[in-house]
Amino acid sequence: MLICKRCDKTKDSSEFSEPVGDKKVFTKGKTCKACKKLIKGINSKKRYQETKHIDKEAKLKVNRDWHKNNKASVRLRNSEWQKNNQDRVRHNTLMSAHGITLDDYKSMLIQQNNLCAICHGAETKISKKTGRTKNFCVDHNHKTGRIRGLLCDDCNIAIGKMKENINSLKAAIEYLSKENENVGN
Repeated sequence: MLICKRCDKTKDSSEFSEPVGDKKVFTKGKTCKACKKLIKGINSKKRYQETKHIDKEAKLKVNRDWHKNNKASVRLRNSEWQKNNQDRVRHNTLMSAHGITLDDYKSMLIQQNNLCAICHGAETKISKKTGRTKNFCVDHNHKTGRIRGLLCDDCNIAIGKMKENINSLKAAIEYLSKENENVGN
């Protein structure tokens, strides 16, 4: 049993965040979970009350400062959220980068039989970040923004290295064709 330093109530040790040994019976100095939750709520309400009368720029500065001073906490919270909301993260990424939804992406993938639009192969590259097979890249015209299809990482890199220049790609095909003709003789 412990006494909460905030509410002065005697509570079971399971109602405190930190594990407590048998020797610390009736010790005062720890805050129970309920009081910590209340304090957190009061602090966020207090911060809101302190900033509600100031303009938007000042509020943004307060938030930026808080995030700057609590980087580790923010990073942990964000990574936890991303881990638990992978579909929403993918949806948001697709929306902001290409203006399509996750459902649009999935229907394009089905239309392509889950294969690359150029080489007709499956994506085999493994992401260093997640350790899973990478998603197909959304290929789009950089001038118009129009989406052309979904490509494996290798094909996407290949047309990117050729700067999406049709003449360069035709020249590469011609070059490879000559080499193949010479090998055949």
